Amino acid sequence: MTTTEQPVQVSVPTDNGGDPPPAPDASVGDLFRWIYRFFYSKTVGLLIILAVTVYVFVGVWIQKTEIFSSPLFIVLIGMLALSIIGCTVHRIPTLWERWRHPRLHVPDRFFDRARYRAAIDSSSGTDAAMAAARRSLKSRHYRVIADPKDPEHRLFADKYSWGGFGTVTAHASFIVIIAAFAISAFGGVEELKYVPVEGEAVEVGHGSGLTLEASAFSAPADSEGRPLDFVAHLILKDGDMTVAEQDVRVNNPLRYHGMKFHQAAYGNGADVTITDADGKVLYSGMVPLDRSTTDGTRSAGIIELPGTGYDVGVFTPASGAELADLAAGQAEFLLYPNGGKAIDSQTADQGEPVKLGDFQATFDRERRYTAINLREDPGAIWMWIGSILLVGGMTITFLCRPRRLWVRIDQETGQVALASSDKEDSAFTNQFKALAVDISSALESRQSKSKEEQL
Repeated sequence: MTTTEQPVQVSVPTDNGGDPPPAPDASVGDLFRWIYRFFYSKTVGLLIILAVTVYVFVGVWIQKTEIFSSPLFIVLIGMLALSIIGCTVHRIPTLWERWRHPRLHVPDRFFDRARYRAAIDSSSGTDAAMAAARRSLKSRHYRVIADPKDPEHRLFADKYSWGGFGTVTAHASFIVIIAAFAISAFGGVEELKYVPVEGEAVEVGHGSGLTLEASAFSAPADSEGRPLDFVAHLILKDGDMTVAEQDVRVNNPLRYHGMKFHQAAYGNGADVTITDADGKVLYSGMVPLDRSTTDGTRSAGIIELPGTGYDVGVFTPASGAELADLAAGQAEFLLYPNGGKAIDSQTADQGEPVKLGDFQATFDRERRYTAINLREDPGAIWMWIGSILLVGGMTITFLCRPRRLWVRIDQETGQVALASSDKEDSAFTNQFKALAVDISSALESRQSKSKEEQL
């Protein structure tokens, strides 16, 4: 008799005219899990590190610091931070499980195949052998836990089981350091303030409401004219109230509420006044003459006239220079369209206004200034915290490497078997041998004492 097999038919219920149901839309949770899996991938992490390395190398090679504040660099650093976070978060449950719930039992064949193995003969009985093993392990600061499947004959021991969290700490330090860089880059301040000596106060700005004055400045020199020191006496005020006052040097700044005022440079400046055709003052104050012409005969400074489309250059004779067209006590004004060449030039005596294009310029006087570097770095404290975490994490990682081993006491012979699957390490090799010797010595001592008691 021939049996004819009938094909199996599966009926799928549908609510759309017999067509298969549409695939469900991906949820926000699915998207989050995909992003999480993407960033904890070691391959992705290595590729991001490679991309950042190449980018930094290119930036250093072409010598452009602005490349490190570009959107692409920010994206790469952000991806690196996410990769570190993903890898760290992914590893924490494994480390926690290994620390709080270690594997206590191993099969008998493990003691014959493990990377580290030792067998210690004993005739003192299983209880004595177990006690000797416990004492030796605890004396070496191992955590000792009885194997629940055979607590009288088997032990699990580990040391520095929490040591894996050293890498978590090190990874966290990188996140803190990256955050510190971001805070410093976007929230920090570094600006040069030109403060007239024995002149009017200069606004600190940045929402501080403070002003800065230089009541004195000195730059003592050696016999060859080389400056030995730069010292400015700074007065920091909030309104009419002095909130800080100090002699400031390059490495001895004035500090106030997270701000630092460093001595940076000094030189001569020119007090000038620029007005428009209607007499409106466009600029009035000191112009630092912190530049020089290519031939070195003139000191120069630049004034920007906001909203006019013009800049004004101010030139005076350099120290020791004698010029036929520019005498001491005079200043030369040049008018420039923004980014263009000079369209007008006038030489002015002190206190005498001159017409400069559609403007009027007056050279009031020349005087000294001190250049003060204002720094405010809110990321500095986080950089310190990140550095401490990095050192601590690396110290734990290298000095507190997790160690695990298992002990089995043979019920018939009393032989003590030690085994560990840790990676080969010369330090652990010596420790493992020393542990076996300790247990052996303890058992021999007990056996000798027992014989003496019998005699």
